[in-house]
Amino acid sequence: MKKRIRQVISIILSLLMVVQSPNFSAIIKNVKADESPGLQVSFSCKQEPGTNVTMLKNGASEELTGQVNVTATSSGYAKGAKVTVALPSFFYDSDGNLQVYDENVNPEDVKLGMQANVIEADSWQTVEGKAFDQDTVYKGKIVFVASNDLKAGESLTFRIKVKFFGDVPEKTQGKITGSSSYQEYYDKNGNKIADEWKSPGVDENAIKVFVNTNLSWETVFEDSPAIPVWKEYNYADHYVTVKNTSESEDKDGPKDVSFDKINLMFELPFCSSEGGVDGIFTRDITKWIYKDGQIIENTEPNNPNSWKNTEFIGKEDKGGVLVYDVTDLTDEEIKDGKLGKPIPYSYTGNGQIAVIHEEEIHSPNYAKAHPDKNLHHQAKFLVRLPFTNNIQFKGSSTTKELQTKLVSTIIFGKPEIYWSKTNTATATFMKPQPDYSAKKVSESEAPYNKHVYVNSLSEFYIESITNKGNIPLFSPRVTDTVPGQFMLDGLFYEVPKKDADGGIEKFLAKEHPFQYEVTNSATGEKQWIDFTQSVTEKSTDDEVRWGISGIKGRLPGNATGRVRVNLKEKIEAGTTLPGKIVISGYPKNNVTIQNKAEIQFDYKYYKVGDGDTEGEWMVKEQEPYKIQADMVLTPPEIDTVVTAVHTEKKEGESQAAVTEGGSSRSPYHQTVYGKYNRQGMDGYILRAGTQSKGPIAPGYLQLDVPGAANDRGYVTENILLKKELLDAMINVSIGTSEEDQQYPSGNLILKDVNNQTKKISLKTLVQGYADSDGNVVIERSLWKGDLDNLKSVRIEYDYFAGDQKIVNGDELAAETYLKVMGTLKDYGSLTATGTVSTNYPGTSTSSVTKTGTGTITIEGVNPAITGNVYNEPDHPQASNLTSITVPYNEDGAKAVFHIGNKSHSEMNPGEFLMTLPTMWSMKRRWDSWQMRSPSKI
Repeated sequence: MKKRIRQVISIILSLLMVVQSPNFSAIIKNVKADESPGLQVSFSCKQEPGTNVTMLKNGASEELTGQVNVTATSSGYAKGAKVTVALPSFFYDSDGNLQVYDENVNPEDVKLGMQANVIEADSWQTVEGKAFDQDTVYKGKIVFVASNDLKAGESLTFRIKVKFFGDVPEKTQGKITGSSSYQEYYDKNGNKIADEWKSPGVDENAIKVFVNTNLSWETVFEDSPAIPVWKEYNYADHYVTVKNTSESEDKDGPKDVSFDKINLMFELPFCSSEGGVDGIFTRDITKWIYKDGQIIENTEPNNPNSWKNTEFIGKEDKGGVLVYDVTDLTDEEIKDGKLGKPIPYSYTGNGQIAVIHEEEIHSPNYAKAHPDKNLHHQAKFLVRLPFTNNIQFKGSSTTKELQTKLVSTIIFGKPEIYWSKTNTATATFMKPQPDYSAKKVSESEAPYNKHVYVNSLSEFYIESITNKGNIPLFSPRVTDTVPGQFMLDGLFYEVPKKDADGGIEKFLAKEHPFQYEVTNSATGEKQWIDFTQSVTEKSTDDEVRWGISGIKGRLPGNATGRVRVNLKEKIEAGTTLPGKIVISGYPKNNVTIQNKAEIQFDYKYYKVGDGDTEGEWMVKEQEPYKIQADMVLTPPEIDTVVTAVHTEKKEGESQAAVTEGGSSRSPYHQTVYGKYNRQGMDGYILRAGTQSKGPIAPGYLQLDVPGAANDRGYVTENILLKKELLDAMINVSIGTSEEDQQYPSGNLILKDVNNQTKKISLKTLVQGYADSDGNVVIERSLWKGDLDNLKSVRIEYDYFAGDQKIVNGDELAAETYLKVMGTLKDYGSLTATGTVSTNYPGTSTSSVTKTGTGTITIEGVNPAITGNVYNEPDHPQASNLTSITVPYNEDGAKAVFHIGNKSHSEMNPGEFLMTLPTMWSMKRRWDSWQMRSPSKI
C-alpha cells in the first residue's frame, strides 16, 4: 500500500513540475559567480503538449535549434567557441538488450540510432574549416566551430534536422545532448582573461529526448448530465475515456503501440470551509479512508495531516468521490448500476485528487487482431463527484455551471515518459422544480367511450400520474371525493400485465394503501382509517389489479366521503407511473356525476449545515393538483307492449282458445272481443323489456285496469307474474347478500278503485306462491278482504336487468310479463294502460318512461228477427213470403220467425215476444241463448 501511495505522489509531483525523469538529466552548473566566463548551450524543438520529449514516428524527422551564449560576464568575447552535439547510437548486446554506444563510436559501425542533417549554420564551420553541407548525414556527433568571436550578450545559433535510422524498436528513446568550449577569452579591451575552457559535462538546457513511437492517444472528458440539487450528495457523473488511437502496421500485420499506465488528476470545484457554496466540501472528499481493503471513516477529514500517505474512497450516497472502472461494462450494466467496486484515490489538497490505472493500453488494430489476449485499447471511468446542496442560483436563473479540470497522463517507456493532456468538463446544476400532473376520466369519456347506466358497476380512472419536475416526489397520495350519487364499491390499482413484475409494492405503499376519512366525534378532527376489506389481486390476460372490493357504500356515519390511495414511497423525476387508479361503484341516479380528486406529494430536500449546526432533511408538502371527471350516464332503452287477451274453451275442445291483440303496438291492433260477465275469461298482459345492456335500476312497471265501480268496469280475478319477469328483477349486481340475490327485488303494490293499497314483497310472493315452473299466480282471495276491485297492479323494483329484449316483429314471444285475468262488467271498450319506467330518487330530469295500451271490446247485444207467412210449407218461396191469402178458419196458414244476434255478446238472459192478430196471441220465453258469432238472418 505504501509503495502504491508513494508512486501516486511521485507521479503528481512529476506532473506539477512538468519535467522528465531525472535519469535523463545531469543538472550541471557551468559557471559560478567567481569563476571564469563560460558558455551555455540550449536546445529547442517541437514537443507534444504535456510532455518534455519529442515523438518521432518511424521515418519522421524534427528540427532542433541550438543556441550558445556567454555566461558569467556581460563583456568580452570568446575565441574558438565550439559546440558538440552528441547523437545517440544503439546496439544489441549478447542478451538481445538494446544498449547506447559512446558518442565517439565509429559512425560506420552504427546500424541503429539517430542521425542529423545541418540545415542552417551560417555562423559556424566544421573542424576542417569548411561550411556545413545540408546533404551530409551525421551520426555519432556533430562539432560546430564558430566562424568568428562569440561576444558576450550575443548568441550564435544553428539548426539541424534529426531522425531515427535503422530498425529501431517502438518506444526507443534517444537523447541528444550538447556541450561547449572555447580556446581563449578576452575582455572588451582585448586582454586575455581566460585560457581554454570546456563545459564540465552536458549543458542542462541542451538535453532533448526523442522517442521512436507511433503512439497517439486522446482523452474524452464528458460533461455531466444536468442534475437538480436537493440531496445531501448530488452526484455529477463524468465519464473519462483514455483512448489509444495509434495505428501501425508492417508486412507482418498490426504492430503493438501501447502505453503502460494512466494517471488521472482532477481539480474539483471545492469549498475549503464549512458554509461554503458552489463546490465540494473537503470533508466530503476525504470522508472515507481506504486501507488494506477496508473502508474507515475519517475522523478528521479537514486535517491535512490525515491526507498524507493515505488513500480515500467513496461510498454511494454517503460521501467521497466515486471512481469506477467501467471499461468492460455494457451501457445496460452501467444504467442498472452494476458498477462493481469503486477505485481509491489520493488527495493533495485544493480539490486535487489523483487516480492511477496500471494496465497496458494497446493500439486498436493490434488488440482487434489478437482477441485471444483480451487486450484493451482504451480505459473508461465513471467519476461521480459528490456535490452537496450548496449550489447558489443567481436571480431568476435556474441553472449553474461548474467546471472540473482533468490532467490525464499516460506513462510508457524505460525510463518512464510522462505525456499529459488537459481537458475540462462542465457539470450543470438545476434548481429544484417540483411539478406533477395526472388525468382523470370516467368510463363514459374518451378513450373508453362506454355506456354507463344507473346501478350498473361503473368506474372512474386516475391515470398518467406523472412527475414532470426535476426531482423525486415523495409520499404520493391520491384523494378522491366520492360523489353523493355514486355508491363506492371498490378501489384498485391496475397495471398492464407486462408492467406487473415486482408486485403491488412497486406501485402502492407497503402500509395503508387504501383509506377513508372520518371525522373524530370527540375532537372534530379528520382522521384516515384503513378499509377493513382485504387487499386482493385479480388478473386477466391483459391487466393485473390490486385493491379492495365489496364496499357497497357501507362506510360509518362519520365518514366524510373522501377516500385515499397511498402510492409507493417516491416517483422519480420525469417518470409516469404505468397503470391507473380505479374507483368503482354504482351510479344511483341518471344524472351527470362529477367526481373530483387531488394528487399531493411531499418535496424533500437536504439543508446543509453551516458549521455550527448539523445538516438535516426537510420535508415540504406541495399544493394539491386537482382533477375531475364527469360520468355521463346513458338512459336505459325501455320497451313495453300491452295487449288484451280473451280465453275461451269451446265445447268439444281440450284446449282453451286464446285471442291476444287490441294493442297500441303495431301490428297487434286486431280487436279482441270479450265476454260480458264471464269470470276469468278476459284480461291484459304487460310485457316489460330493455333494449340496452343497462338495467332499469330502480324502476317500476304498472298496469292500470278499468277497475269496476258500481258493477261497471273490470274485475281482476287473478294475477300472473312470469318467472322470466321475476328473474329479471333479481339484483345480481348490488345485492346485499347471497340470499337476496336469489330473489327478485322490490314489491307488488295493488291499488283498488278507492285508492286503498296493499303491498307484498316479491320475495314473499316467490316463497309462498311460485308454482313448479317458477311463475307466481295469486288469486283475488289474497286481497279481497282488504281491497275493492283493483284499478292498478304495480311492481316497484330495485333492479331490472338489461338485455331483456322485446324483438320487433316477435313481441308476443317475450316472456317477461305480468298478466291479469278477470271479469268484464261493462259494454264497450275497456282499455288498460301499461307503464314501464325508471324510478330514480329525487327529481330527475332524465327519467325514462314507456307506455302502451291494450283494449278489450264488449259489444252491446244486437238482436235480429225476421218473419214469414205461408200456407204451403213446401212452396218454393215460402221463406220469402211476407203475406198470403187463406180461407177463413183454414188450418194451413202459418207464420215463421227467424231470431238472430248480430253482436259478439250473449243475450243472456233474453226474451222473445210475438204479437198475433186481436183474435189471439202467443208468448215464449227462454233462459239462455248464446251466439258465438253474429247470426245472419
